[in-house]
Amino acid sequence: MLVSTKKLLNDARQGHYAVPAFNTSDLEMTMGIMRACEKLGSPVILATSERQIRFSNEREIYAILRTFAKEAKVPVAIHLDHGGSFEQAKKCIDIGYTSIHIDGSSLPYEENIEITKKVVAYAKKKNVSVEGELGHIITPKSKGDKTDRTLYFTDPEKAVEFVKKTGIDSLAISVGTAHGAYKGETNIDFDRLREIGKSVDVPLVLHGGSMVPKHDIQKAIQLGISKININTELRLSFTKYLRYYLVKNKRAYVPEEIMKGAIEAVAKDCEDKIEQFGSSKKG
Repeated sequence: MLVSTKKLLNDARQGHYAVPAFNTSDLEMTMGIMRACEKLGSPVILATSERQIRFSNEREIYAILRTFAKEAKVPVAIHLDHGGSFEQAKKCIDIGYTSIHIDGSSLPYEENIEITKKVVAYAKKKNVSVEGELGHIITPKSKGDKTDRTLYFTDPEKAVEFVKKTGIDSLAISVGTAHGAYKGETNIDFDRLREIGKSVDVPLVLHGGSMVPKHDIQKAIQLGISKININTELRLSFTKYLRYYLVKNKRAYVPEEIMKGAIEAVAKDCEDKIEQFGSSKKG
């Protein structure tokens, strides 16, 4: 069933678990995601980034996700991830997305407020919830990179002001996670997360959740994280299986046979995340 993202996150915040936001761009990835969520009874946010939308277009990907949501026995929300413009946000709102992430984090603070407010004003007319972002979720460090990553972290005092001025329903924060694949431990600033969690009155969102260890994930949830985004890990599992299968079966040509194991690999990863996030049987 298609539901409000706002309700999913508010329920998670009150229940001290996190709703998984799994990124997808196609039928097969979505099959794996939904297989896991149905099996474990977890609510889910099906997320598409602008890049993933460009793989087809907004209407085609929405049609796939809407079909799964309509048939699902668990609550499903459909979400634009890292929307970079009002125009893209408006397109997704008009099509039927239940929530929008407007990412103005790379803009000057006041400009971030303005574009976020503009999206919120339009979204509220359509009963669509909005996730804003303050602080910048960065890519993994390359060798020799000496950049002070804390410069991009979310300022707790500004977070309070940002939420009040924009009217957002949830806030994506930067506390040490990173987008993409990387090696080694994450270095989450839990003191900063704790302060933000105590100060703002909306659910908090953690991007770059793929490579974060279980103990850090669960501590972050207890400190206020209600939505965790997963993308890279699913991509890696999907493509790893495809490479394995095609090397082993060089004459394979039937797509559904090739994809079967890749779908299962995605489902297995999603099951693991659902258990970590505590969202099993919350749907």
